[in-house]
Amino acid sequence: MISLLLVVILLAVLILCAYADRIYSEMGKFLAREYQANVDAWVDGIEPRFGLSRDSIALSASILRLTAVAALALVFSRVGGERHNPASFSILLIEVALMVVVCDRLVPQILFARTRGGWCVRIRWVFQAIFYVISPLTLLTGLLLSIASLAEHSDEQTEEASNEEAVDALLEAGEEEGILEQSDRALVRSVVEF
Repeated sequence: MISLLLVVILLAVLILCAYADRIYSEMGKFLAREYQANVDAWVDGIEPRFGLSRDSIALSASILRLTAVAALALVFSRVGGERHNPASFSILLIEVALMVVVCDRLVPQILFARTRGGWCVRIRWVFQAIFYVISPLTLLTGLLLSIASLAEHSDEQTEEASNEEAVDALLEAGEEEGILEQSDRALVRSVVEF
């Protein structure tokens, strides 16, 4: 009985977080009116009440989706008893795959396509509760992502510096060959910088 209740709760969390993740993946795109209504309902009715940044909420939704799938797989493996033989393990894989297809993709897509988002405003306290529960993991993940992005910025700066050096070399070669004049060089540089 407890494992059935746990499965239902995890499935509900998975559906809600997959819906929220879908909202954030669709933001900034040109959407049909009914899709845009979902995004607008989320941005106007839910997001301001969280007191969290948009990036933090999007990261929380993504983390919760993955955590719910992993927890459901664990619960399914425990509920099914011994799964040591290949047939039982295959059944477990099929159950988890069906669960992911239905609850992580199909139901959130139906909610996104067939509703206007008003339902999520009415249950915003559920979203708020599950996002606050996962906030320590979100903060840790955000910190780790920030640390990882520090290395990327230094690579980008090095790449930009080498690109500038290459453009300078081409411009100088063009001037030496008589292809470019000084005024043309300034024009080309401004175009490249743009």
